[in-house]
Amino acid sequence: MQTLISVIIVVVIFFVIINLSKTWRTRSKQPNYNKHLVPKQLNLQREVILEDAESRLKAGLPKLFVKQLKGRMLEKFPRMSESEFDWKFFELKRYFMMTAIMKSVPMYSDSVDDIWHEMLMFTREYQEFGEKFIGSSIHHAPHSSTASSPNPGERAWFEWVYSQLFAATPYTGVIWKGFFRNPLDTTRIEELRLMSEESLVSRLFNQRTVEQYPEIRSAVSLLIAKAKRQISGAEHNETYDEAQPSRGTADFMPYMAGAMMFHSFQNDNGFEEQMQQYSSEDEHKRDPASTGDSSGYSCSGWDDNCADNGSSDGGSSSGDSGSTSSCSSSSCSSCGGGGD
Repeated sequence: MQTLISVIIVVVIFFVIINLSKTWRTRSKQPNYNKHLVPKQLNLQREVILEDAESRLKAGLPKLFVKQLKGRMLEKFPRMSESEFDWKFFELKRYFMMTAIMKSVPMYSDSVDDIWHEMLMFTREYQEFGEKFIGSSIHHAPHSSTASSPNPGERAWFEWVYSQLFAATPYTGVIWKGFFRNPLDTTRIEELRLMSEESLVSRLFNQRTVEQYPEIRSAVSLLIAKAKRQISGAEHNETYDEAQPSRGTADFMPYMAGAMMFHSFQNDNGFEEQMQQYSSEDEHKRDPASTGDSSGYSCSGWDDNCADNGSSDGGSSSGDSGSTSSCSSSSCSSCGGGGD
């Protein structure tokens, strides 16, 4: 009997050690959201002129509303730090900007979606936000029938548009679970290549806001023109020969998105390996041993493994504290919003 008890104790201790080890590894990978300040603006790419839309978005989110929302989130998720909320709310605002532009925008971050869910609890304030921002409420779509087997091509389209609109932050990758791991759908590429701008607006973009707001119309025209130009380049060139910017600059994500479009069109085997070569080349160029950079921080923020170069999280014990389920870079499509 004593031997049996000893065996049970050893087994229990073993599992406790395993669980503690897993917890430590998980926490050690979480970013320190306190390390960088949240931008005051959305950090739009330089070609994207959406200041009017950004002003409307800001006007729809008065400080008292945001303070109440933040208080509710920190109470509901006690492991979430204030800075973690700030960064994830920042990404939610970027997501809302995408819903003003696109016809449909799947939600790929559980923790960002948690904040959106909490916003819906403020019924009047949320309605007023949508009215001020785009003239109507932004609908929170329920789980779709495809949520259990989401479309990697749709995730890639989200990434391409996001990359054309916004500069990466140190936490973009970790919040959205990584970028550029799946090719764009060939059907989507053919639509972008062959259809007219007006047809594409109706097919892929928020036609109501395009017709109502000139700056959104201009942004959509820019996206369509860039997509057509990149596809034409892939059609007429054997290699992706765009000049490679340094990781950490605003141009790096659009560069990677262009590479994603190129290799998606080429239908290359080993898509991930093709994409990895661009980041590997940049990492080689920025090797601290060769550049004298001893800081160890050279991330552009697009990679979920490149949030803070392994710094410990002093502000939160969970980098995804609002989430109760895992969410891979290509598979978490729990909810979504968008245009008409």
